[in-house]
Amino acid sequence: MARFGKRLQGRVPVALLGSVSAVVYLLVAFRLQFSNALRDVVGFLVAIGALFAIYAVAALLVHSKSDRKHASVATILAFSVVFRVILLFAGLPHDRPVAALANDLSGTATGYSPFLIYDNDVWRYLWDGHLTANGVSPYETTPQEVITSAEEGSEPHATLLEDELWWDVVDNVSFQGYTTVYPPLAQYLFDLSNRLAPASVFIWKLLIVLADLGTCWVVFSLLRAIGRNRSYILLYAWNPLVIKEFAGSGHIDAVMVFLMMLALLFLVEKRQVAALGSLALSILAKVGSAALGVLFLRHTRPVVWCVLFAVLALGSLPMLGGLVALSGGLAAYAREWTFNSGPWAAIRWLAKVAGTSDPTAWAHWTTKLLSLAAIVVLPWISRPSKDSILRVAFFILAAVVLLHSAVMPWYLLWALPLAAVVGCWSWIGLTGLSLLSYLIYLDGIERAWWLWLEYGFFAALVALEWSRARSARMPATFTLFRR
Repeated sequence: MARFGKRLQGRVPVALLGSVSAVVYLLVAFRLQFSNALRDVVGFLVAIGALFAIYAVAALLVHSKSDRKHASVATILAFSVVFRVILLFAGLPHDRPVAALANDLSGTATGYSPFLIYDNDVWRYLWDGHLTANGVSPYETTPQEVITSAEEGSEPHATLLEDELWWDVVDNVSFQGYTTVYPPLAQYLFDLSNRLAPASVFIWKLLIVLADLGTCWVVFSLLRAIGRNRSYILLYAWNPLVIKEFAGSGHIDAVMVFLMMLALLFLVEKRQVAALGSLALSILAKVGSAALGVLFLRHTRPVVWCVLFAVLALGSLPMLGGLVALSGGLAAYAREWTFNSGPWAAIRWLAKVAGTSDPTAWAHWTTKLLSLAAIVVLPWISRPSKDSILRVAFFILAAVVLLHSAVMPWYLLWALPLAAVVGCWSWIGLTGLSLLSYLIYLDGIERAWWLWLEYGFFAALVALEWSRARSARMPATFTLFRR
């Protein structure tokens, strides 16, 4: 009876916090408007900020000694599903959600609002799937080219826009003058979504939620594998930025993260063939996980390296002709996109103060060299232990994300599952601080003050965590060398 009482004590606070969070998610999905009006942007930030506050209390609860053994993992996971299911409906009009969802699922009309929850990448995904299904390469044809050609009545592009539905989709695509930057596996998934329900935002987001829940399972498995408190799954599964960006906005990064984390699980379990195969699939979903390539080669036998390259080659083969164009699109993105950057912006400012003729080029080259150094050097100072591999993987991904010229909030989620596993609380804090970047929706202007707040507080959190780690004789997060 006493044991049951202790379990109940651990479950009730988590359940209460989860219930309050669910109510706020319902408000986000069915009451908030998403526009550039001050009231709407502030309302969004207040709601997500409240969710982060609840999340922080829940995180401290599972971290506390008194509740460490009794906070219910089942309760945490159950609410993780609830939160994601709720945000599947975010972006539907509040006055007619059922009718709009029916239109979305039937392919009658685009039922979701253009910006969902302050993001519109999903329309590019749906458009790419439409092109692929009709035998047109999204690597070689821009949306603007299709629009121009269709208006002139030229085939095959005119056929692509025969249905008014696809005019609505392409009108919502950003950067219409650019070809896609998403690799082959992403394109196969876009095509799959199109075959299940053409132009359906709901079906696409459902696929993304399934991948994200897969990541929750992998994080749980890794926590168990390294002997850490399994309730720490909450650090990933309840993170509001995760739920907003994946269930709410439907970013393809969820697939990359799932396959990448699965590859790391296989790696620490010494299942080398499965690890390299999963890493290859992750790269084919989005190229960011290629940053871990050297780490995987470092901890696998050369005889099985061919698995990585074989899966990459086989996965790319059906779209081989467009890969050159893909590399050009990725290069243009890396060169031209700047947003919410911290270290990159600081280096550019220093180069400008130093009087260089092209401070932007200096920032690009310096950050790329530093990223390359992290990718190449860190794996070679890691040890074969599970803890060391996971810590090094975290630091590599964190460095690559932070040094990029465009630090989109969902990029932070590449390293978040590992931050939950190795216990890097400062990175978890950065996911909350990144909400400041959504202020750009007010007028499209990025202002220095919120960058100073975001990265200044993050630096303070890192310093605090480092100081506490030193005083506690360097626990796992801050040493790469321990076996």
